Amino acid sequence: MLPLQLFFDECCSKRLPRKLLDVYLEDYPNIKTLHLTDFVKAGTGDSDWLALLEQEKHWIVVTTDRGKDAKKPKLPVLCSRLGITFISMTPALMNDGYKAHKQALLTVWPQLIRAPLLPRGTRVSLGYHMYNKGLTKAPYLSIDDQAFDIWCHEHGVAGPED
Repeated sequence: MLPLQLFFDECCSKRLPRKLLDVYLEDYPNIKTLHLTDFVKAGTGDSDWLALLEQEKHWIVVTTDRGKDAKKPKLPVLCSRLGITFISMTPALMNDGYKAHKQALLTVWPQLIRAPLLPRGTRVSLGYHMYNKGLTKAPYLSIDDQAFDIWCHEHGVAGPED
């Protein structure tokens, strides 16, 4: 299995990469996490820091940036063009703040560790799946509006148990 290398952009809390290391480093010694501000100055344009990551395509970008600012290059488009896989939080999850982001990442961890096996440039969505007529929500990974596990199965992306 390829090592999991997660790169959190400026929109994410600086605590997220540290928290994941605290929880998983013992069981997954190959995990690496960085926050954008560990790598470049805050405010560095997406196209600048993504160009640096392009050389090491094993990094997976985690972002809450939905590419809505018309004045800036769109992060999702840049990642796809450069062949950088990325995990984009949905607006509902993004609005719920740090604790929800942390809980969501911890909940989807068994799927997340397969992300390095995805085709480069894949956009993974991290959000909620609603149950009980919208009364219950659970963190959920998807690709192209399809459940992560189903998409992986249909595209031959094996899990650690396969």
